[in-house]
Amino acid sequence: MTTRDPELPAELSIFDVHVHVGAYDGDQFPAFYIEELCEAFPIERVAWAPFSWDEGLRQLGDEGAPSSLLLSSRTTKWLWVSPVRAKGLALLAREECPFGYCGIKLHPAADQYDLVPLLVGPVIDAAERWSVPVAIHTGGRGCSAGGVARSLPRRPACPVIMFHSRPLQEALTTAHSIESAVLEVSFSPVEDLLRAYDSLGPERIIFGSDYPVAAVYYRGIDVLTLYRRRLLELLAETERLEITVPFFHRNARRLFGGHQRNEP
Repeated sequence: MTTRDPELPAELSIFDVHVHVGAYDGDQFPAFYIEELCEAFPIERVAWAPFSWDEGLRQLGDEGAPSSLLLSSRTTKWLWVSPVRAKGLALLAREECPFGYCGIKLHPAADQYDLVPLLVGPVIDAAERWSVPVAIHTGGRGCSAGGVARSLPRRPACPVIMFHSRPLQEALTTAHSIESAVLEVSFSPVEDLLRAYDSLGPERIIFGSDYPVAAVYYRGIDVLTLYRRRLLELLAETERLEITVPFFHRNARRLFGGHQRNEP
């Protein structure tokens, strides 16, 4: 049984839309990491992704990494798509989203391509056909938040979630030009949350942690300790702004709709 952290509000419920399973930079992060996370914190749902296209392709068609009863009831998966590969385009051509997946994830920096309309167009077409959101890693070569706006062939009906929202001002400008754009601010200073709220209001910002990637950059520090530290920093701001409920779970539930659970 999870022991309630006395510093967390009793009513807190978390939908973390940005978590990983797999191998990263020589380190292994199996599904056990997510199970520990769910046991340590009041996690309502976790949307997880592999660390690479190759990992995602190997997992496609099976039940994925999480297998315990706890994880099967609290997790859903991002479909990592590489639109520069034939198999990626074949995935996007399907009539329905693969079973057990809640949305499409793009990581141009990891897959070594630039965000351009020719590549992003089929992704938006699939997401709208499947009624799922698209998450795009921002920050790094070829995938700034401003590049998201420039890469869209039209204004999409599906939610477009900018992971990290970097650089922030470009992300805010993009969100003002694209009504379905949503900001997630993992690996950003807590001040970015305040700026996003002041610019966009409470309904277009959501919580994601990029867990457990921080372990690679803070060697020797327990990943759950890092998660808690970040959680408390954000909570101090959301409680002050009175947006804890929408930021930590309500907005994400709305964005994922019927695809937030592993159901046919």
